[in-house]
Amino acid sequence: SAAVKDWGGNVKIGSVYVKFIGTTPPPLLTFEEKTTVEEGKYTEVSVHAYDFNKNPLNVTTSKLPRGATFDNGVFRWIPDFNQAGHYTITFATVDSKNQRISRTMSIDVQNVNRPPVISAVEPSQTNFVINEDSSLYFRLNITDPDNDHPSVKWLLDGKIVSSSNPFTYKTKFNSAGTHILVARVEDSTFLQRFMWNITVDDVNRAPEMNHIENKEVDVGDKVRFTVKAKDPDNDYLVYEAVKLPYGATFDPDTGIFNWLARDKGTYEALFRV
Repeated sequence: SAAVKDWGGNVKIGSVYVKFIGTTPPPLLTFEEKTTVEEGKYTEVSVHAYDFNKNPLNVTTSKLPRGATFDNGVFRWIPDFNQAGHYTITFATVDSKNQRISRTMSIDVQNVNRPPVISAVEPSQTNFVINEDSSLYFRLNITDPDNDHPSVKWLLDGKIVSSSNPFTYKTKFNSAGTHILVARVEDSTFLQRFMWNITVDDVNRAPEMNHIENKEVDVGDKVRFTVKAKDPDNDYLVYEAVKLPYGATFDPDTGIFNWLARDKGTYEALFRV
């Protein structure tokens, strides 16, 4: 209200109406604008929309990543193991006065390295007894869910003997004893081991006797030679005369054969070691 007074003292009271015209602010969108999640892990982001006139608002989104959902103001997603990378999602809303607002959220999906899968191990048993100069065949059936290329190393008694798969363990004549074979499967993150116990039994190899030339002598001549042999296993050798001409002698300790040829004829001497 307002009062007006003239020079004569008369007062007039009246009312004045003032109308203020302003602009309603646009709606608000609030949420976490940056988030990081690993492949295979669950993530959730709540999106809040506020209207200054307290009218209900509908929130829309840009295209969502594969497998993601947005429902009742909540974004939900479990990225699969092929979705590592950077993603952006735009949320938008419009109020009753057609005022539109949009904001963008960024999501970084971190790669998760999964372990190699060993679906078969050959042989399945873990303890073996074999002979020297024999072999065992080993194979691992390996797949990698991330299409990596895991390495395979075979270690015999702690020493790398092969990087091939499959692997054949071949024993030698000096392999007798107890051995441990380990297969090590490894990628950039994971290491898996498989172990076998192998007992190699000694194989005794026959000695090899040196060749003895036939002898041609006259009656009355003395015949003397030494029987020699060697053993591939370096065992101690025992010599024996199986058959000798009459009157001949053989020393098993020295391997020396002695004989005086008294009569004509063909004679045989046979030795064993």
